[in-house]
Amino acid sequence: MEEKKKGKTLLCTFIVLFLLAVVAWTAYKAGREKQEEEVSGIQRELDAELGILPGMSDEEIQDRLNRKVAESRLNISMNPTPVFADGKAEGDVRIENIQGNQYGFTVTITVIGTDDSPGAGDYVDQEILKTGLIEPGKYLEAKPLDVDLPQGVYVCIATFTAYSMETDREIGTAGMQIMLTVES
Repeated sequence: MEEKKKGKTLLCTFIVLFLLAVVAWTAYKAGREKQEEEVSGIQRELDAELGILPGMSDEEIQDRLNRKVAESRLNISMNPTPVFADGKAEGDVRIENIQGNQYGFTVTITVIGTDDSPGAGDYVDQEILKTGLIEPGKYLEAKPLDVDLPQGVYVCIATFTAYSMETDREIGTAGMQIMLTVES
């Protein structure tokens, strides 16, 4: 009987402690949110409604949505089969950041596979070329590799990393597979 009483007392104590912890956590979060509002000086408008203003035509709504999609899109363009005369020569990478892009980007090329050429397999998983920031409306016709690759055919991933032109903050990445050839 005494053990049952102890068990019930222990259970009640645990429940009370749990409820006190929940109340303390809720009070802490509410105080923190209020503190954050005071720091920023911005309060949410409680009467604001979710959605698009009434009275807009279907055409106006579609135009607004199309602009939003265009702003978030990153168009990438590169020669999918660049050729290098040798591991030190420039190759025809033909990387273009079209005028319509909202973001600048860098391109990093990494080897993911090779043919059976001697020594080529040693470069799998290695970064072999990295560009600087290419702004919208600019292109890079040719560029040498950062690594002196031996003759061979290399399957690579070209990773395009987009950056905000105003803040230089990374926005996202896109990639494409390319087949890079070093002739001798």
